[in-house]
Amino acid sequence: MTLSSPAVSAGLVTSAVEKLKLLLHDKLLRERDNEQEPQIQIFLDYVTGRPMRFTLFKVVPLDWSLPVLIMNLCISYQIIIVQFTKLY
Repeated sequence: MTLSSPAVSAGLVTSAVEKLKLLLHDKLLRERDNEQEPQIQIFLDYVTGRPMRFTLFKVVPLDWSLPVLIMNLCISYQIIIVQFTKLY
């Protein structure tokens, strides 16, 4: 569980950012103040243009799929080890 806690944390942050984007879209649709509307649009463009993604060494994504990726890697290497031990 401790191995996947960074992935869970990153997933929670990413889902919070998605909720923030929905709130900004809703606020933009309901906004009547001509002064705040461009500011909301600029911030929404900034958040949309730079999605919240966490990676480990810019290779391994830190999201909900990290525990599955680790399990796939472990199972694959166990299968390879079993195949090599049957060889001799």
